[in-house]
Amino acid sequence: MLNSNTSHSFSTPTNTTGHQENNKENHELYVLSEDEKNSDLTLEEMYRKHLRAKDHDITIEDLLESDEQTLRDGGIYLFGYGSLIWKADFQFSQKYRGYIKGYKRRFWQISRDHRGNFEFPGRVLTVVTEADYKNQILKYGENSKLAIEEKEFDAKDVNLYGMCYLIPRDLALETFKLLDYREKGGYFRTLTTCYLVKDDNSIEEKKAILYVGSINTLENTEFIGPSENGLVDDATIICRAIGPSGPNKEYLFQLTERLRSEFGDCENYLSTLERTVKSSLQEQDPIDKNRV
Repeated sequence: MLNSNTSHSFSTPTNTTGHQENNKENHELYVLSEDEKNSDLTLEEMYRKHLRAKDHDITIEDLLESDEQTLRDGGIYLFGYGSLIWKADFQFSQKYRGYIKGYKRRFWQISRDHRGNFEFPGRVLTVVTEADYKNQILKYGENSKLAIEEKEFDAKDVNLYGMCYLIPRDLALETFKLLDYREKGGYFRTLTTCYLVKDDNSIEEKKAILYVGSINTLENTEFIGPSENGLVDDATIICRAIGPSGPNKEYLFQLTERLRSEFGDCENYLSTLERTVKSSLQEQDPIDKNRV
């Protein structure tokens, strides 16, 4: 289990061919060899050899010792935008609906530890800043299928909604050790402003921990970015990938279901991806309705 006060960077094999600018080529460098597949290495040991993530921006100890909000509110806030919305397998004292601004939620992170494996990585969510989002989209050109598709999403999806949890001070160190391990596939901790939606629909600003996957593949081996073909490529992978935490499609379906339950709807990007995945599953096996 990773310590909350230490770097969680993972060492990787030396790349003798040089850094690849293309994300897909970069990920091919980290596929397990046949010897590794047949070895006695555990999943965590394989990850320690192959994965790398950016160092945390903030330590839990610093927040516990000197952060005014943490001392005043009796804990540390955590904002969840992916599986943390529907799978909160940790202790918390308060849970709020909330949102953050200035980020986009996208399936641009590969998963070899939860929703896929080394042979067939799945796709999970990360968040990217508005500036990084636009740069990623435009790298294929303004007239690409991706850019046209995302233009509609960008116009309709403004705030990024999720759940915000207050982790009590006396449980924070152990809880964030568990969360660091859960988010070990390329994520680092940073602080952002979260807007809590209270029961009376009033809004309250809080600083909250946010787990982010860096877009720099030298810092984050699991960032894959968008496909030039847009959602259709991501949907194809999500339909097929399965990992230790279950099918990749479950990750998506649980998320959209919970967002609709909590907020009445989910963003256009996610609902479109959901429809694309379900359509693909029905084409693969139209008789098995339980799959969708």
